[in-house]
Amino acid sequence: MANTVGTDDPFQANAWHLKNTGPTQVVSAADNSKAVAGIDSRVEGVHKGGTGCTGKAVVVAIVDSGLELAHEDIAPNVLANKSFNFANNTSDPSPTANQASVDHGTGVGGIAAARGWNGKGSRGTAPFASLVGYNTVGITAVASSGADVDGNMNFLAFGARAKADAAVAATGLFADRADKVDVFNYSAGADYAAPAAVSADPLGASTQHRAMAYGTQTLRGGKGAVYFQAAGNEFQSLKAKLTPDAAQSSDVNCADFRKNHAAGVFTNLEALTCGSPNHEPENKPYAYQVAAIANSGMAATYSAAGSSVWVTGFGGENGQAEAAIITTDNSSCSSGSNNAANKSTFQAALDNFIKAIADLFGDSTVDPGCNYTGQMNGTSSAAPSVSGVAALVLEANPALTWQDVGYILAKTSRKVDDTIAADTRAVSFKMNGAAEGVTLDLPWLTNKAGFNFSSRYGFGLVDAEAAVRLASAYTAPAGRRADSVVAVGGDSATDAASDGRNGLKNFAATVKVGDASQVTGQIQVDIDLKNTGATPINPGLLQFELVNKATGTVSILMPAFTAWYAGGDLQKLPQNGQKLFRLHSNAFYGEALGADFEVRVRSFVAVSGGVSHALTFKPTITSFSL
Repeated sequence: MANTVGTDDPFQANAWHLKNTGPTQVVSAADNSKAVAGIDSRVEGVHKGGTGCTGKAVVVAIVDSGLELAHEDIAPNVLANKSFNFANNTSDPSPTANQASVDHGTGVGGIAAARGWNGKGSRGTAPFASLVGYNTVGITAVASSGADVDGNMNFLAFGARAKADAAVAATGLFADRADKVDVFNYSAGADYAAPAAVSADPLGASTQHRAMAYGTQTLRGGKGAVYFQAAGNEFQSLKAKLTPDAAQSSDVNCADFRKNHAAGVFTNLEALTCGSPNHEPENKPYAYQVAAIANSGMAATYSAAGSSVWVTGFGGENGQAEAAIITTDNSSCSSGSNNAANKSTFQAALDNFIKAIADLFGDSTVDPGCNYTGQMNGTSSAAPSVSGVAALVLEANPALTWQDVGYILAKTSRKVDDTIAADTRAVSFKMNGAAEGVTLDLPWLTNKAGFNFSSRYGFGLVDAEAAVRLASAYTAPAGRRADSVVAVGGDSATDAASDGRNGLKNFAATVKVGDASQVTGQIQVDIDLKNTGATPINPGLLQFELVNKATGTVSILMPAFTAWYAGGDLQKLPQNGQKLFRLHSNAFYGEALGADFEVRVRSFVAVSGGVSHALTFKPTITSFSL
């Protein structure tokens, strides 16, 4: 059935993430001089004015704080009676009235699939996709005696009702609501400034992780649902749990902490990530993690970097000095960001208020009801922009598996910001007295399978036009396999001589993975590490790296001096202490196996005076299918 295409959407011309025309584009921000034409999702040629691929018949679930089902730009795409409110076990996860800021899930839902060509607001990346909402973030689930209601909620909201507890009332009421979901968007995650606890047993993983594993194997008739998760907004700092049990919680400004504690000199310190998506070991490889870009063609200032980033979507900046994303806000002028009560604060923050487009607090002929905002940003915005592209891809080819969608996005995403972490932008640390510095981040690489990869952008900036084109004439890559390949390495040496050039101790162990007939998808590295010396070790002073010795591809799994440095100062690994680290990398995607992989732990412990330290570790590498 053809889409109903009516009047163009009034804010569409200001939505740079849909079409970026450069510095002259009118956006809701004081300054648009940095904008680069073409830094957008390239959906115009896919949508074809509403008559092309628009996400028709694809169901997108917003797993978030809520979703305003009656919003004028969301309601036309909502599937009736398929959403759920876990706070009261009803079918309506709409936010409460008179909130002081945008309901996060409502803003996210609009970016993915606000209705297009209805003469209202902007439009979603997939403007005719179907929407459902499940509120799991920031709510208290209805209690059930003796039951893990939060875990049960995760099973249901992420599509694994077969794993839910039948004794919990929500299970029966939720029923089959998520059975037909194609794409799950989860713009949330956890912040840790110290290594999180990791279970060696996959069955001991979180309920989210187990639900996503189930969903990728079972939903969509066995082709698997597609999951997207925000990579995190902690590039510069984070409000973090300094210990995994949340015994200590604090704001961590990484730059200040590094300057005040590290005995050495940083180069381009501001370009080293504070938080990392690898700080959270759960949900991978099932959830594709999404970083954020600004309309300048540079990574958004907050977008966390790490070797587990899959692709980059559209997040923008704060919507004041520079453009954010225009999307759906809570309806009415008494709730959400575009709330009359926020007018004076917003006007004071925006140097040139006359340039505001979407936040006029009722003084707008385009939006007199205050139903839209131009201040939505973050990797929370980037994730649904990519979820929307996935919906376009699945409309173009419904036979695709979840891994096919991931492959298509990786294959078609664009390399941007070519000089990141290279030459004058190189990121390094030089210990006092050392002859040379140590690299903490790597520039773009092209691996031996031809995939470009960067810790800041993953495989690059998502490209809807190229993705839909590949999906429409798709052949699965050679080397797909049903099972993961797991290989265990030997123990590393218990001590290592200090490198006279840079003052580091370098520990290494080799793992032979698979055979030459196999190729790799995402790689998981488990490092079971023991402190065999007398000096307690701050894990934030360890840099974890992985090298494919056959191809030469290198991935920094976790740089030294991330937020772990601050939290690890409070939670050092004591003498004879042992800890399992779980890290992921996409840098080797598509490369042949049958190779020796070297796992390296590079120790900067001398920075804090712990020169006479020793450790040993045993690595296990899991290669997931392409």
